[in-house]
Amino acid sequence: MIGRCPRAWLLYLLAGLLATGGYFLLPSMSTQNVFYNLVGFSSVGAIVVGVLIHHPTRPLQWYVLALGMLLLNTGEVIFTYYENVLGIEAPFPSVADMFYLVAMPCFAAGLVLVHRNQVPKHQWANLIDALIIATVAGMLSWGFLMEPNAYDQTRSLLDRLISIAYPLMDLVVLVAVLQLWLTSKKRLPAYYLLSASFVFLLIADTAYAAVLLANTYKTGNPLDAGWLLFFVLFGAVALHPSMVGLSEPMPQAETKLTWQRLVVLTGTSLIAPILLAYQAVFDEHIDVPVIVGGSI
Repeated sequence: MIGRCPRAWLLYLLAGLLATGGYFLLPSMSTQNVFYNLVGFSSVGAIVVGVLIHHPTRPLQWYVLALGMLLLNTGEVIFTYYENVLGIEAPFPSVADMFYLVAMPCFAAGLVLVHRNQVPKHQWANLIDALIIATVAGMLSWGFLMEPNAYDQTRSLLDRLISIAYPLMDLVVLVAVLQLWLTSKKRLPAYYLLSASFVFLLIADTAYAAVLLANTYKTGNPLDAGWLLFFVLFGAVALHPSMVGLSEPMPQAETKLTWQRLVVLTGTSLIAPILLAYQAVFDEHIDVPVIVGGSI
C-alpha cells in the first residue's frame, strides 16, 4: 500500500510535525518518554520501508544509517527505563550515553558512503573546505562547551570525558555532512531533507552539551523538539522517491569558488580573531594554542 503512495513521505512528515507539537501537550513525563520512543523507532521503520519500496542500487548506506538510528533510539529506551520503570532521574553518564555516542560514527559512516557512491574520486577542495568550517566550529565548541567540562574538578573523569565526547562526535558528523553538501551540484529534495534533519540533530546536541554544564535537562525540554524533528525528517528522506538519487554517481563537475562559498569561508575564517577579541574584552583565559592552531 505504501509503495503505491508516492506521497507517503509527505504524509509521514506531516504526521511527524503534528507529533512533535503534540509531544509537549502530553500530561506527564512518562507519557512523553514513551511517545518520544515511538517517534524515534518510526524513523528506523521508515528507513527500512524506504529501501524496500524504492530499491536503491546501493542500499548499504541506508542500512548503516538505520543502524545508527537504532542505536540512538536504544539509548532513548534505556533513558525511558530509568525514568518510567525505576522511577529515578536518568544518571549521567549511563549506559544510554554509550549507545548515543556509538550512533554518531554510524551516521558519519553512512554519510561518507553516500558521498563515495556519488563521487568515487576524491575531491580534495571540498574536503579541505569542510575541514576549515569544522575546525572553526571545533574552536567554538572547545571554548564554550568542552573546556568548561575538561577543567571542572568537581566532576568525575568519566563524566568529563563523556561530556567532551558529545561535541567531538558532532564535529565528526559535521565534516561528513559538509563534504556531502559541498560536493552536491544538483540537489535533490532528499538532500534538503537530509541536511535539515542533521541540522536539527547538531543544534539539539549542541544545546544539550550546554545544558549539561548547568545540569538542568529534564524530559519535555524544548530542545527535545530538535531530536524529534531529526527523526521525522530522516524518516521522510528514506520514504521520498529521490532517495534513490543518493546512491547514484554524479557527473564529474569542476569545483568552483562561487560567491556563496567565498562568503561562507571568509565568515568562517573571521571567527578566530573574533573569538580572540571576545576573550580579551571579557578578560577570559585566551586559548592561544587553540586559536593559533585553528587559524593555521
